[in-house]
Amino acid sequence: MAAKAGKIFSGEDSESEEEEEDEPMWVPTIAPKAPVLEKAPVPPASPATVVAPTLAADENVPTEPSSTLTQPAPSPIDIPASAQATPLASPLQPVPDENDVWRQALSSPFTEVDGMDKMSLAAASKLQSVLDGTLEQIRELVESQEHLLNVVSERNAKITRNAKIAGVEQTMSQVPIYFQKVVAMKSRMADMTASIERMKKQAEYFQVEAQSRAIAKEDRRDKMSQWNILLSAKPSNDLQRKLDEGAPSTLGRSTT
Repeated sequence: MAAKAGKIFSGEDSESEEEEEDEPMWVPTIAPKAPVLEKAPVPPASPATVVAPTLAADENVPTEPSSTLTQPAPSPIDIPASAQATPLASPLQPVPDENDVWRQALSSPFTEVDGMDKMSLAAASKLQSVLDGTLEQIRELVESQEHLLNVVSERNAKITRNAKIAGVEQTMSQVPIYFQKVVAMKSRMADMTASIERMKKQAEYFQVEAQSRAIAKEDRRDKMSQWNILLSAKPSNDLQRKLDEGAPSTLGRSTT
């Protein structure tokens, strides 16, 4: 805030300041050129003089002569070249507007086709994990089906090699022939049943015919007995004459 206030008091325009603050982050900025550090000579140190402390004058304490201690001067420190500050590289040159991809992308019109492409890419990126999981599940399912097929094939081979199963298979192969024979026998039984019914009807007819013949024979016998009774009696002349006239016609009818 102090820097901003300083700029305002120094006479800079507030609009230019807002433009600088609103400048996007992706715009490359030019860093100032760093100063090159030079090796500064170290001056030689002067020999240090150390003065020994003196005691206060006392009558009972003897005084000793003062002595000076000299220390050797320190040697100059050499800074290696690798430890020296290296000059910074020159900043990147600003990219022209015609070659800046971001500026071109922002300035180019956003069409419906571009939107559909971006939406399809986003959907594909979201669905990629789901598709990968689905493909993995399909692969596992294929492997399980192959294992199941191998197990079923082995069991089928064991079943086909069994002698009892072979006998059952042979019997089952002959079942259609047996079925055809049963159907033929059933049709013959139906024909026999129909013929028996016809024979029953004929027997009933013959029985009725025999009964009718027997009844007719009994009637004829009764008539003959009656005629015999009448003939054995002594009729009158008129009755005898009528009987003689009607006897030939009656006998001819009875014989027929």
